[in-house]
Amino acid sequence: MDPTSNFFKSNLSRDLSKFDILLNLVTDADANPKVLNVLSKAVRNFKGRVLNHPDLVRKTTREIVAQKAQALDGVTIPKVVRFKGGRSLRTLTNM
Repeated sequence: MDPTSNFFKSNLSRDLSKFDILLNLVTDADANPKVLNVLSKAVRNFKGRVLNHPDLVRKTTREIVAQKAQALDGVTIPKVVRFKGGRSLRTLTNM
């Protein structure tokens, strides 16, 4: 499956039964939450092995990693804040 610009419009009911293993290369949970949700549904009934399973990748957002790291002795984690809405930093830096 190829998450191109038409990814959300495509039919993801592909026959994956001929494969033993799938590799998910969508690994940025912060940038791709919608794609990870779609991929999670697409591999839900897959009988083989999924490397970088979308359900596990979704647990690697900045907030979740920072929260888990706070429990580690000797590790100092800065506060993580996510701003929702408005323009992205990428848009603002291109102005």
